[in-house]
Amino acid sequence: MLKTLIAKAAITLFLFMTVSDAISQNTSYSANNVPISGTNNTALGVGALNNFTIGNNNIATGYFALHSNTTGYFNTANGNGALSSNTTGYQNVANGNGALLSNTIGYSNTATGNGSLLSNTTGYYNTAHGNGALYSNTIGLYRSEEHTSELQSRQYLVC
Repeated sequence: MLKTLIAKAAITLFLFMTVSDAISQNTSYSANNVPISGTNNTALGVGALNNFTIGNNNIATGYFALHSNTTGYFNTANGNGALSSNTTGYQNVANGNGALLSNTIGYSNTATGNGSLLSNTTGYYNTAHGNGALYSNTIGLYRSEEHTSELQSRQYLVC
């Protein structure tokens, strides 16, 4: 029993130290360990906030989330490739693999669902909820779309 507790404590401490090191490295240094001047940034995942320079208050969790972000601020990216191409866009929220993947300078967009607003590059004030919602929107403004399983079921199809 004591050995099990000690083993669990050691694993927990190792995982905490590993996660802490990853977060502090990504929030304090770029990929080549050059100090950056941004503040209040959190990155967890391979390639997350990789090209980061001076943006503030960004959160990136997932493989290549906010990968190209340089000066963008107040962005939240959760999911593999979420906001991966974002460079200077700000106040974007992307939840889901590939959400807002192509966004570069667009701002104030919200994408929830895998591939939602995937092709958006410079559009702003767009809201997409559901897998693939506003998938092909590129520069549209003030657009909104919701994909739900109920609306996509056979009984609601109109021909």
